[in-house]
This record gives sequence, C-alpha cells and structure tokens, in this order.
Amino acid sequence: MGYFSLDIKKAKGTSDTTQSDHIERKIMPKNADPTRTHLNMVLVEYPDGVHGRDEAIAHRLNTAGIRRKITHDQVRVVRVVLSGTHEDMMNIQEKGKLDEWCNDSIQWLQATFGKDHVVAAHLHMDEKTPHIHAAVVPIVTGERRKAKKEQTDGKRKYRKKTNSVRYRDLKKKNETLETETRLLQEKKAEAQEELKQVKAEIPPTSSKAQPPIRQPPLQAVWVLFSEVEE
Repeated sequence: MGYFSLDIKKAKGTSDTTQSDHIERKIMPKNADPTRTHLNMVLVEYPDGVHGRDEAIAHRLNTAGIRRKITHDQVRVVRVVLSGTHEDMMNIQEKGKLDEWCNDSIQWLQATFGKDHVVAAHLHMDEKTPHIHAAVVPIVTGERRKAKKEQTDGKRKYRKKTNSVRYRDLKKKNETLETETRLLQEKKAEAQEELKQVKAEIPPTSSKAQPPIRQPPLQAVWVLFSEVEE
C-alpha cells in the first residue's frame, strides 16, 4: 500500500516568477526529460486575457476586491504539490486512471481552498514520478477564525492588553522621574559647593566706626567773620 503526498509551502516575496519559470518549463531542470515535456498538462483554465501562472496570481489579487494594501511580507501565493509513491503513480498511469486522479485532486483543492483561489495547476510528466503543481492565492473573504475568537473574548483580552500597556507606561514614567530627581540633587549639590567657594573668596567687611569730622574752633570762625566786616 502506497501513500499520497501533499506538500504546502508559502511563497516568499512579492513575486513567484522563479517558481513559475520552473513549473512552465521556461527553465528546464536537470531532473526533467525534455523528450517527455510535451506530456505536461495545464489542469486549470486561465481567465480571458490571462497567460501563465504569474498573470493568474496577479489577476486574482487585482479582482478579489481587496481594499487594504498588500505589504511585502504578506503571502501572495501558496505552492501545493500533490503526488504519491512512485509505485502507486506508475500503477495509476498504467491503468489509464491518471486523468481521473488529476480531476479528483483538482476537485479536492477547490473544495478545500475555494475554486476561485486555485488559480493554476500543472501536471508534470517529464520527471520520475507524475505530480501536480498548484497555486493557491490565500484570500480571506469571510471572518477569520482568529478574529472571531478575539471578538468573542475580546473584553478579557483588551483588559489584559490595557493593563500591560499601563504598567509599561507607569514604569517608564517612574524611571524618568527618578532620573530627573537624581539630576536635580546633583545640580543642587554643585550649586551649594559653588556658593561655598564664592563666599570664601569675599573679604570680611570692617565694623570700626568712622572718625568724626573735626569742626574748626569757634574763635577762628569769629576772627574770619570780623575781618569780613572791616
């Protein structure tokens, strides 16, 4: 008894051109037999005016009604590879049931991810074991399960988040106040030391009384007055 294999990977970056070139045989891999490449098949029909896997991915993103901007770190396409053990796949091919296997695989993809989201699928017959490369554009049209769960117990989660933010803000504010207090204490100590030095440099003021102004004797004043009269 063999096994069915399913490999799912997220494509990184804003373009999956390298993978598209491999799947569409624009670049021939070393493990492929060029004499059998003509047996490869396109299993999903492209919309009118769309040519190739890259255009199919872009067309789906542009026509899906996405209002928000797609950032560079978001997944634009998911790569799916479907196959089986070499013995099982050869047995399917020899019995003439390969087309049936392909149809069942595409139906499973569309039922699992949504028909509109499965934008491309290619059957490779030029490698050792037949397999399907499918491209799924992961667009969420309904409510996400994670968002729904957050909405259900959002009050509890919001309170936790608020307390966490408040604790962080209060801790930061307390650290700032401690720093400002320490700086003020240092400035106060410096000012007191400077005041002490300046006070030490000021000379002491004298407390002795000034000598009284000496008045001329009365006799001398009278003499001068007599001379003025004569």
